[in-house]
Amino acid sequence: MTRVFGFAVLWLFALCAGVSAQPGIALPGDCLSPSAAPRSERQDRVAQLLGRLAPVLEVLPSLQAALSDRRPDICLSEHLHEEHGYMEADGSRIVLNARLEDDILLAILLHELRHLDQLATSVCPSPDLSMQETARAVLGLEADASAVMLLGAWWLRQNGDPGPWAAIEDWPSSRDIAARFAGEMAQGDAPDKAASAAFDQWYRSPERVEQYYQSICGGYLAQLEDSKALPRYQLVPPDYFTQLCRLPDGTPYDCSEPDGTFPR
Repeated sequence: MTRVFGFAVLWLFALCAGVSAQPGIALPGDCLSPSAAPRSERQDRVAQLLGRLAPVLEVLPSLQAALSDRRPDICLSEHLHEEHGYMEADGSRIVLNARLEDDILLAILLHELRHLDQLATSVCPSPDLSMQETARAVLGLEADASAVMLLGAWWLRQNGDPGPWAAIEDWPSSRDIAARFAGEMAQGDAPDKAASAAFDQWYRSPERVEQYYQSICGGYLAQLEDSKALPRYQLVPPDYFTQLCRLPDGTPYDCSEPDGTFPR
């Protein structure tokens, strides 16, 4: 598993294949399916997280649909160390770090539900892309998930649950994106413009982009070696970012990679 800034980097090829299932990372009593009754202390904690999330999912309908249709197990694991959370390859399970506070876990859950939404809407990159084009596509998925995470956390803050937003502001790798999002919302309360600003800001940290890029390329090369496949050289489709950048209510938002993101 590749770790970058607390998230396990998702391997998003033909089926948005993410992190493969890891036996023992979470036991049945650590996991709860949406709408199931909790039967353990850890399941009860998951149920409380989902309960706090329920109001905002009503205004993020594609995330609500992905959660309802896919019904992933939401798990809390003490076996995560550097990772804050990840979604498994087929979307059947989202694993969160049980050591973290609930406020940051709620933000991470929003982020991972956006990845589940991306899987459900088939905006995942093709396995025929070149290594650099795969990196471009995956970085776009991460920037979009961060923007939607901020949108959800902002709504919670405005409606009496400020904890997740405060946790993101305290999160070193995301506080610059949160500040840009908040600044845009302060100018006109326009979620689409704020999402565009957050998407752009995601790329403005050279360290963030470089660490993700190196991790993605390492995973790409490892997969080529494991599969014994020949390198492929297709490009990201021209409409990829148009398909990707839609808010959960269907509203499109402008998104593009800043000039110079890929100087290679």
